[in-house]
Amino acid sequence: MIRLICPHCGVAFLRLAPADDGEAVVCPHCRRSFVPEEEEWVDPEDD
Repeated sequence: MIRLICPHCGVAFLRLAPADDGEAVVCPHCRRSFVPEEEEWVDPEDD
């Protein structure tokens, strides 16, 4: 899983697959789209 942080509202959320280069992602909180600059791989079983 990938952890992303929305640059508009600052909410961190998880995504199953990484975004393709240049692919816009929609924040589930504020519904605004953005192209992620950084993606952090996380293991949900570690939390």
